[in-house]
Amino acid sequence: MRVLEKISLKSNDQKLNNSEDSAKETSFVVWPIYILRFLIALTVAGVMLNMLVLSDIIWQDNTFYPLEMGILLGTRTWGMAISGLLIGRLADKISRKYLLVIMVSFIALGRFLNGFAPIGESISYGYFLFCFILTGIGLGGIEPIILSLTNDALPKKKRSRFFGFQESSRQVGATFGTIFSAFLFQMGYWKLYFWISGSILFIIIIVLWIFLKEPKRGQNSQKELTDLLNSTDIVYKYQLNAKTVKSTIFSPTNIIAFIEGIFTWLIFSIAIYMIYPYLQSDPYNISPVANGILMIIFGMPGAIFGGIVFGKISDHYGNKDIKWRVLLIIFSIISLFISIILIFVIPLTPLTPEEGNNIITIFSYPSGWIFGMIIFTIRAVLGIYNVNQNPIIQAINLPEAQGTVASWGQFLETIAMGLGPVIAGYILTVNEGNYFEAAWITILLGIPGAFLWILSLKYIKSDEMRIQGILKQRAIELHKGNDQEILKSKIKI
Repeated sequence: MRVLEKISLKSNDQKLNNSEDSAKETSFVVWPIYILRFLIALTVAGVMLNMLVLSDIIWQDNTFYPLEMGILLGTRTWGMAISGLLIGRLADKISRKYLLVIMVSFIALGRFLNGFAPIGESISYGYFLFCFILTGIGLGGIEPIILSLTNDALPKKKRSRFFGFQESSRQVGATFGTIFSAFLFQMGYWKLYFWISGSILFIIIIVLWIFLKEPKRGQNSQKELTDLLNSTDIVYKYQLNAKTVKSTIFSPTNIIAFIEGIFTWLIFSIAIYMIYPYLQSDPYNISPVANGILMIIFGMPGAIFGGIVFGKISDHYGNKDIKWRVLLIIFSIISLFISIILIFVIPLTPLTPEEGNNIITIFSYPSGWIFGMIIFTIRAVLGIYNVNQNPIIQAINLPEAQGTVASWGQFLETIAMGLGPVIAGYILTVNEGNYFEAAWITILLGIPGAFLWILSLKYIKSDEMRIQGILKQRAIELHKGNDQEILKSKIKI
């Protein structure tokens, strides 16, 4: 009996020697995600920037309809919310790779069909609503799938860096997508924009199908469990039940993160919705193309700095104590509040439409440079938020709950994001375009978010240790089960 045990342990030890290398190798299976994030952002960005033009395309009367356009954007985000709930649960049960291909197909189809939209007709608005909902359904599954996949594919010490590079890819894609869309919309080639966008996404589907690998579920969740799963053929088959749902998903930190997301993304969506009409309308008249160039000059460096630099900093301190991640999120939210207010407080120089289309003229005034630095700050602090929130969610939830929790959080966040443009459109309609007043209302709506993260400092450590305790016990259970199977096979031989 002891001889058989030694044989099985020796076999395991030999495989354990390669466990560290296996963990390193898993980090490479997610490289298609960077390309995916870049191209999705490239092809769906620009809606906010082109709202005035898009409104005229639909109604053909040179009138901006803030409430109707807010509803149009809201339907896309609400489609994301509903889709995410279903896909998040599926991501914890079946192949993430196949689900990702299906979701990208929805996005590609929605963008491509939008190029065939009729204009100036009674059905024009409804057709746009349909295409935006289809796109939203696809977008809704992306985040839960990626969160579930990377929880298994990446070691904990590298997750902020991954999310940092991912956020940088997304932000760079969004920046180029913004100016790409602005140029085509301004030239009147909006149909071509949608057709190109859809075609690009159909190409990335092929890339995902060929290169994206499906990691073993649970392999990077906890040290003992990681060593065991990387060095044996054991499969992690645990599923959520009433007990684990109550003790983990409904933990204090999870609940706080769910509620906080509502406030943070509500104010962000309101702010983004208001910024572009504010800049493009009289008396500032900054054109969509000029806005896009400003995003490239200031927004893209801010996104790269926030994603990559703060990603490394977050991993450095977050691996020492998860509370550091919470503190960094609080800092990012407060910085975001201040930046939003400054946009509508700092007096900009009035410009003619011709001047507003000339980036050199805009930079000839100090207000142009000040506004650019605000853009840099917003993009950078958003990077801090994103590279820390996802590792926190992963750390306080079980492997079989990653997609589910991500989808619940996304559901609440996207509901808020969908309400943001509607609320902003209503406020601007009622107060006759008073952007300064609307900005202060936005900040008041978002204040609870920062306080909720402060409250989470009390609970997050115990929530993290609870998950680690459960996974450590499961590693013992799986190891015993594996030894018994090896013993039975040896006896049969």
